[in-house]
Amino acid sequence: MASTVLSGRSIVAATAAGALLLASACAAIESSRHRPGVISDGTFRPARDAATHYGPDPSRSCPAGGAIKLLADQLGDAARRGGRPPPGEDGRLCAAADTFLGWGEDESPPESVVTFVSSYFGLASPIQQVNIATIESEDTKVLAQRMYETAASFAANARQTRFGVATTRLKKNSTRVVLLLQDVAIELDPLPRRLGPGEQAALTGRLLGELQDPKVVSSDVRGQVSRPEQARGKQFRADVRCGEHPGRVQVEIRAQDPRAGGERTVATIPIACNTELPTAVAVGPTPGWPAEVAAQERKLFDIINAERTTAGLSALRWDDGIAKVAREYSESLRDQRIGADSRPVDIAERLRQLGVASPLVLLNPGLASSAEQAHERFLESPEHRANYMNPELTTGAVGLARATEPDGRPVVVVNELFIKELPPVDPQALRAELRAAIAKKRVEARAAPLSSDPALERLAQDYATGLAEAGGAPPKRAAEITAALNKRFRRVNLLTGAKAEPLELAQDPNVVAQGQLLGVGVAQGMHPVLGRNAAYVVVMVGTRR
Repeated sequence: MASTVLSGRSIVAATAAGALLLASACAAIESSRHRPGVISDGTFRPARDAATHYGPDPSRSCPAGGAIKLLADQLGDAARRGGRPPPGEDGRLCAAADTFLGWGEDESPPESVVTFVSSYFGLASPIQQVNIATIESEDTKVLAQRMYETAASFAANARQTRFGVATTRLKKNSTRVVLLLQDVAIELDPLPRRLGPGEQAALTGRLLGELQDPKVVSSDVRGQVSRPEQARGKQFRADVRCGEHPGRVQVEIRAQDPRAGGERTVATIPIACNTELPTAVAVGPTPGWPAEVAAQERKLFDIINAERTTAGLSALRWDDGIAKVAREYSESLRDQRIGADSRPVDIAERLRQLGVASPLVLLNPGLASSAEQAHERFLESPEHRANYMNPELTTGAVGLARATEPDGRPVVVVNELFIKELPPVDPQALRAELRAAIAKKRVEARAAPLSSDPALERLAQDYATGLAEAGGAPPKRAAEITAALNKRFRRVNLLTGAKAEPLELAQDPNVVAQGQLLGVGVAQGMHPVLGRNAAYVVVMVGTRR
């Protein structure tokens, strides 16, 4: 009988999925027990109930006997000969395999679908290999042998192989086959997939094999990252808490891997907080997803703002200049991938050239088969998610560049670029606040009170205006202002600066200097670090002649 080639896909979190060609078959499950997923209205929906927890699920089991038993025996014998742990069945993987019988095509589903189904059935990381094919046979021995060839190849490089299988008879001598393979890296204790407002749960478990020294990184609904300290060894523990806002907590577990020569991610766990868990996933681009690059950039930005506002954070403002820089950076990375003579764009320098400066600049760079998939990967990474959920951000944009991989697959380079811009200030109101803060500071320091002097006020304002006009450089009229001060006042203590929080200047020791008179100037302008709307403040404490 001719052998059958089974198409598979190896999927690893935050890594592009690559197609594999594998020979395989699968064990038979009685048709009465099948509950395959359904594709309808652009979505794939499992028919089986979703898991309530991550981790072991005693309620799910694989079918007994038949080809699956033959497979388990063959894999066990090969593992013992090689001195490896024997691969084992996993009821969650069998449930997922049965669900993928409804995929309907002899090819692996996209990464987004595999990630969704994995989480839906309580797996702590996406299924690594999905194999779907039609086998021209109903013989369990033939099916088991073909399945063995695929599973043995996977297990030869895995630490602890788990598998799930499902088959359905299409017609005489024709069987639809699904084989799922996973290299298990952690043993996770039961952890709820959903928490209500104010609820918390303990994330506990241990690393398997030679993995050591776990790290747990999580971002809460509002993107705040936490890294609870872990003891060296294999055990890990962290508390997962939900606040009042609906959204998602994203947990990532990392470990030292001797094979990889360093640290790698071994689990990615999303937990729904005060919201319903998804019950279906789009099988392609989300309905209404635009085809044009510029429209896709805006769409991603809208997705980010929707998540921010749901979590109670302010929406970000789109900036065309930032979009231009993000797009240039994506294009430079694309050109590098295809071997063009291109250097990465210096983002900070390009922002300055366009008159955009900020004390906070955050970037999410990514590569994926689509812009939507790239952002999904950012969503699954606590650090990337923390970037676009940062409450200090005010402005941003997204830049895309399309590319083609050497094997002909289309990909897109995505860069999400965010900054913090200072809000416009009311100079008159800020001057009044500074005077009040200076008066309070002098009372605390037991210094004599100051009275406003019209001439000192005017000269302080002229100096502040000159600083703003010069972008922080000495004012053109600095010599003239100094001469006027020397003429009118016996001594003047001068304090100047631009800060993100202008009232901090009222805490400077110079504001309690000896003197009787006060002048305060405030002007708004561009600053090389603080950017637009920087408040230039000048405080003068003088003594009469």
